[in-house]
Parts: sequence; C-alpha cells; structure tokens
Amino acid sequence: MARIRSVPARNPSVLTFPGFEDALIIKSHPDPSTGRRDSMKSLVRAFALPNSLVAIFALGPWAPPASSQGSCQVETLAKHLDAGLPGPRLRTPDGAPILGRPFSFGVSGGPAGASGVLLLGLNEVPTFLPQFGVTIFPASPSFNTPFTLDASGSALGLRQMAAIDPALCGATGAAQAAIFDPNGLLFTNGLHLALGVVGTRALPGLASPQQDEVTTLATGDLDQDGILDIITGNRALGTYSVALGRGDGGFDVTYTGSTGGTIESSIIADFNGNGFPDVAIGVSGASGGVRAFLGLGDGTLGVEKTLPYGSLPKRMAATDIDGDGKQDLLVVIGGSAQVLVYSNWAMGIFQTVQFIPCGSKSELTLADWNQDGFMDFAVTGYQNVYAVLGGPNGNFGSSLGTTLSTIQNPIASGDLNGDGLPDVVVNDLPVGATQARVKTLLGVGDGTFTLGPEFTTDAPFEVSALQLADLDGDGQLDVSYLTLRDRWWIALGNGDGSFAPPVLRSLNPTAADPVVADLDADGRLDVLAGHRDTPFVAFYRGLGGTELADVDLLPTQIFPFATAAVDLNLDGAPDLVLPDVASTTVSTYLGDGEGGFSAGADFVGGEEMHSLEVADVDGDGIDDLALAYRLGVVVLPGDGLGGFQAPVVHTFAFDASSVAAGDLNGDGIVDMAATLDTADQVALLRGLGGGAFAAPSTFPTGAAPSAIRIRDLDQDGHQDILVSAAGSASLVVHWGLGGGDFSAPMSIAIGAAPDSIETGDLDGDGLPDLIAAVPSASQIAVVLGTGARTFAAPVFLASGDWPNSVHAADLDDDGNLDLVAVNQDTGLPDSGGTLVYHLGHGDGTFDTARFVAAQATSSLSGLTIGDFDLDGEPDVAAVEFGDGTIPLPGTAQVFLNLIGE
Repeated sequence: MARIRSVPARNPSVLTFPGFEDALIIKSHPDPSTGRRDSMKSLVRAFALPNSLVAIFALGPWAPPASSQGSCQVETLAKHLDAGLPGPRLRTPDGAPILGRPFSFGVSGGPAGASGVLLLGLNEVPTFLPQFGVTIFPASPSFNTPFTLDASGSALGLRQMAAIDPALCGATGAAQAAIFDPNGLLFTNGLHLALGVVGTRALPGLASPQQDEVTTLATGDLDQDGILDIITGNRALGTYSVALGRGDGGFDVTYTGSTGGTIESSIIADFNGNGFPDVAIGVSGASGGVRAFLGLGDGTLGVEKTLPYGSLPKRMAATDIDGDGKQDLLVVIGGSAQVLVYSNWAMGIFQTVQFIPCGSKSELTLADWNQDGFMDFAVTGYQNVYAVLGGPNGNFGSSLGTTLSTIQNPIASGDLNGDGLPDVVVNDLPVGATQARVKTLLGVGDGTFTLGPEFTTDAPFEVSALQLADLDGDGQLDVSYLTLRDRWWIALGNGDGSFAPPVLRSLNPTAADPVVADLDADGRLDVLAGHRDTPFVAFYRGLGGTELADVDLLPTQIFPFATAAVDLNLDGAPDLVLPDVASTTVSTYLGDGEGGFSAGADFVGGEEMHSLEVADVDGDGIDDLALAYRLGVVVLPGDGLGGFQAPVVHTFAFDASSVAAGDLNGDGIVDMAATLDTADQVALLRGLGGGAFAAPSTFPTGAAPSAIRIRDLDQDGHQDILVSAAGSASLVVHWGLGGGDFSAPMSIAIGAAPDSIETGDLDGDGLPDLIAAVPSASQIAVVLGTGARTFAAPVFLASGDWPNSVHAADLDDDGNLDLVAVNQDTGLPDSGGTLVYHLGHGDGTFDTARFVAAQATSSLSGLTIGDFDLDGEPDVAAVEFGDGTIPLPGTAQVFLNLIGE
C-alpha cells in the first residue's frame, strides 16, 4: 500500500506547478453509486504553451529544440533525481534513452485505477513544493501526458517511441509523474534524461563498506523507493549490513548487526504478505539456523526470529508455493540431501515446515517444470539434476532425476529456446575432462529434460555464480558465470538453447557472490559483487550486451612502474609513456582521442627508472620526459612526431628516487630537482636553456625521500619544494627564498611513511593544500594550508589496501577537487590492485572511498590523469607491474570517466 501525503482535493481546484505554463484543473464529479464527489473521476488539462512548442508536441514524439541539446558524446542515461513520495515510481522500462532504440516511460506502484499525468520538461529546475513536501524537476517548456493506472497500479508505454531520432543526440530533459488519489496527490521520483549513444568504458565503482569482507549479497527494495537495496553478509564474522540504494549504483549502510554464527546465505522476500520486503539469513555453526527479519517498509528491520531446523542453510529461494499470496522460503541444507520448505506465515512465524529429500549439493532453482500451475524446484546432486514437482496446498512429490556426468553446484533456469517451457543450465565436468562445461538441459514439460547444447569454460573443475539474464536486451536469456581467479564470463544466448562463445569481463580477483540487476535505474543490467578479502561491495555499471564499465587494458612486454599522459605526436589526444623498471626501455602508446590506444615505439631511457616528469625542458614548445634512474636523471627530448630524440643523461653521486621540473630561480628557464633517497638529499639541476643544465648541487632533506613536487606553496612568487620523507614519516617543505635558494626543511608529521604526494586547493580558500598517499596505513593524508607558511593537522581518509599513487582532479565536474589513487594488492592469494576515489565537498572534506576493480592480479601504481577520450572530463591511467617474468609482464590500464555525466 502506497503511503500518501494527504492534500484534500477542492471542487474544482487549479494546481499550478512553478516553472510550468500549464495548469492542471481537477474537476470533481459525483459518483453515481455513492453520490460522493471524487477527484479521480476526471482530469482536464489546460495548456498555455507557446504556439511553437504546441506544434512540436502536437505530433507526439519528444523533439527538443536545438537550444536544449548538449554534447552528443555523453553516455545515455536515465538518472534518478529524488525519491519523491513513498509508493509510485517512474521508470524507463524500455531502457535508457538510447539513439535508434525504442523508448517509453512507465509508472508503477501506485493506487489501482488512479489518474495521473506525466510531466516532461525540456529544462530541469528543482522546485520544492512545501504543501506536498516534495521536489519537482521538470520545467518549461513542458508537455503533460495523462494516464490511468491499471489494476496492478501501473501505466506502461507512456510517450512511447519506436526509435529515438539520432537528430536528438545530446538532448536532455527531466520527467516526473503526479498521481491523483482519493486521499491526496502523489508524486513519483524525478528522472534526468540524456539522449545519446552507449559508451564502452567508464570510471565506475561506487562501493559500500562492510566489516572485514563481503561474501553474500541479496537485493530488494527495502525502503519502497523503487531503488534496489542490498543485504551484505560477512561469512567469517557473522555480521550483516543493510545498505540502501541511491539509484546510481551506490549504497549507504544504515544498519549492521550480528548473527552469532557463520553466514552462509541470505534472501529478501515478502514472507507475511504486507507488501514490505523481509529478510532471511542462513547461519551455520553452534547457533545455526535461519534468521527471519520482517521489513518495516522504510529500510529498517523488525525483531529477529529464528526458524526451526536448518543447521547448515547453504542456499535460499523464495516463491509462493501454496497460493496464499505470501512468499514461502526454500532452504538447501548442506550435507543432508534435503530441502527445507517453510510456508504459511501466520502469527509471526512460518506455520508449516516440509523436509524434501533430493540432491546432495547446495544449489537450487525454481520453475513450473510440468506446467501444472504449481511451483516446482530443482537441485543439483552428484551426476544428477533433481526436479521436485509441487502440488496443491504447497505439497511436493518425489524427485525426478536427469543423469549427466559429474554435476557441481551451480544451476539456473529460464526459457532458453523460446518454447515456453523452463530449461536449465548447469556446470558439468565429464569423466576424464580437464575443463568444466556449461550444459543446457531443455525442459520437456513433464519435469524431465533432454540434453541440449554445451560449451567449454576455462575452469579446470567448476564454475560458480551461474546466472541467467537478458544482458543485451534482445529478448534472449544470456548466461554469466565465474571461473578461477574470479574471471567473470558472459555468453549471449542465441534463442535456441545454445550460446555464443563466452566473453571475459574480469571482476576484482577477490569477487564473491555477484548479483546481476539494474542497480542504477538506467534500463541496463549491472553487476554487484562482494569481496572475499576486502570490506567492500563493488558496482560494475552495465553498458548493454557483454560490456561492463571497467577498464581498457593495454598489454605490454615490459614491467612498468609508472605512466604519464603527454601529447607525443601533437594531434591533441593524450598519449601514454611507460618506463620499464627491469630494463632501459621506455614504451609509448598513442591515443586515438576516443579512449583507445595503439602501440607506438620503444626508446632508451636509464637503468632502474623510478619516477618520471613531463615538462618542456629544452624550451622548444614540445613536451619532454625526465626520468629518475639508478645513476641520476635522464631526459628524453620530445620530437613532436610521437617519439623522443637521443637521451641526455645527468649523473649524481647517489641514486635518484624521484624528479620534478619547474623554474626554481625565476629566470624563465626550466630547472629540475631530484630526491636522493640513500643520501637524504635533494639535488638541483639549474637550467641553462636549450636543454643544458649546470652541474648538480645538493642540500639535506628528510630521511629516505621518495617523492618530490615543485610548487609555490606560500604564494610569494618563488617556487617551493615539497618532499615525502618516508624515513621520518613526514612531509618536508623547503621554502623558496628567490634566486634558487631554499630554506632549511620544515617537517609535517604524518605518523607513517608517505609515498606519492600532490597539491591542490581542496577547501576553496585559494591556498595550496597537501595530499599524500600513506601506503602502510592504507590512508590518504590531507593537510590543509592555513597561510603564512602554516598547515592544519593532517586528516586521514581510509582508502583501501596500500594506496601508493595519488592525484587531485575534479572527477564529477562540480567545481570541487576530488582525490583519486591506486592501491597495490594485499598480498593475499589472487588479490589485485584497485582504483579508489574520494569525491570532494569543496571545504576540504571528502566522501568515503569508492572503488573500481582493475583487470589486475598484481600491484597497481604510477597513476596519471589525462582526458583520453577528449570529452572534457579527467580520465585515469595506471600501470600493473606484473610478476616480473616474461610470461606475465605488466599492463597499462585506462579508466574513462563517466562520473560527472
């Protein structure tokens, strides 16, 4: 039942929406059966639109004028703007507004038979209506479409288009619906719309924290706002969290509880039939059993109830088996070859429990196998799939077995060949085979199956997380599954029970229990995955078909430690340079301006290169590359043709660990500074012009300096030097005195060894602030500048495992600097690096960390920022070192930014 904010209808009444030329006139008419005047009976719209816009809308299709159109190179989206009032929801059921594809709006969750109006505005102006306690978003010029909700409280196909005209590419707008109920007026959520094409890569990765690790996930709309929420579970600690969805793929944890045992499974379903989703969690151990929590409809849960039996609840499913309109619970009991069926919820508990003997494995799936109108289920057993047929009143009969080779756990069901009968996909390992197969069992309609097509996977024993969903929107079910090292594969369905060759879409190497659902309300299926070794849930935005918004992978034959973005061939598109720590090679990759790269040439640098800097060292207007290496600094002058000229070497008495470039003495010529980590010194190379430098000079700095930046930190017109001193766990500032001289070191204690450093105005006060990655503390340190060569105490942001490279950039285009870093692996088996970012508030504070899983099985490092697809948004590139052997060299990984769109 929708909750309604009561606003009595007058007779007649005129409701004018701010920003609209339209007035909605509600006329009340007496109901012949009751004599009562009901505002739902008639709705008349009065238009006051300009004639030009009336002509545009009179033909039906949404045709925004050119003035409302922006860049066509944005990813299409239908983004939720606001929750509206609890109850009805506005969606785009035919998918996000993609050019050339069908599109429509749909309203659901409203009062059956109610009248309403869809508000579609070409401009978006948030306006708060205090009398309703809600914000509306569409603004004039606007168009209103009346509708009536059907018996299920839905109205679909509103403003339907067979195909969005490509001429509308880049158009934006806002939509919202108002529904007229006898008790008042309801508003749905608002939708921001952007018409465009589907991108292929992105910078995704909104994440939600959970204690220690996340091993189970369940999805459902716990707070009734039309956006999916999740229950996360930590198997080892026995804790669970409620995380409410924000509609953009991110979640906010609102409650964390403990079960006192080991969490094996979880599910969200409406057990008592009151319309609010409830939660069940399967717990093993001394206090094992099934814990049920009744949902209160606002995202909170009621008192925990322990169900009888079920000491090892490995997997759960929910359906109405007895026809009472309430969801019943099926639980596979590990090691018992039984399924427990809980049904008939009444008086606060399930009243009936059945024990159904069947397969010995721990997976099940639901379907009406024999088409008799009663729900059945199937489970896996050794060499068999067992179908158990349901009957009247929720009773189940004996199981029917289909013999295969060696069946492991995963099983999923759906109509794979379009004959209207449910089929099954399972994991099968034939005798003598070395790789698992995904096999199709085609339903006959009587509870038995015939063997269908199969395909071989890359898994030596079994696949996991086998799921069926229409990922590419073609009406055919597709299959996805995990293999070893948590490689996520997608095989698109052909509609005849067979599948196209599987495509690898890697998730984080510690991914656990992935869930496929539309988590950001854009009409495309996304992936949500827990992590076995980290306390986070990672979101992978679906782009349609086999595409997930993840990373572009550039394989190399070297072992890069860092990368930099530089326009090597002067075509306006950033390119990448990758120095090899294991040789003297510097590799180049030339950007195409669309986020893609092609391999360029290799050049000679120095031995054991550690750091790089891009600057026009020789003053010819072309960027050059400076690299700190074992014996000093080597400069590769850019040739403007995509490569470099012969290297110029500057040697020191000690190894150089990092290098920076800038005008240190104010003569207009680029100088260089390098840290000498074994000598605890800074070496200066004063530029003489034309790429020549004077002999180096040195001065002492903090212990074991690892990174260096040249910035005017006190804004006195003289460049200063900032150093991260790992040996003294501090940041060290050398104030520029003019003429190339510097003050004695001023130390800022960090508490642990800093690594990468950067600066930027994080709080909008016009003063440079300091940023440092603190790997051993798994933190990023923020030190705000307060003027007069002073700084506030450091503030630390939890940023995952071993952040080693950090930058500041406005990732979401809100005018505030954000922080982005890369993490190394944790040292755990099959663990890889991740990208992490914190969105800034503009006052020196930041959101909690959001993570992006890279296609990496070893450390990420050497982050750089560049607009690789020329869309005006900062993108990210980083390198994976590899394992130091030729079979597994490193990679460069490019993350394209769609956060701000």
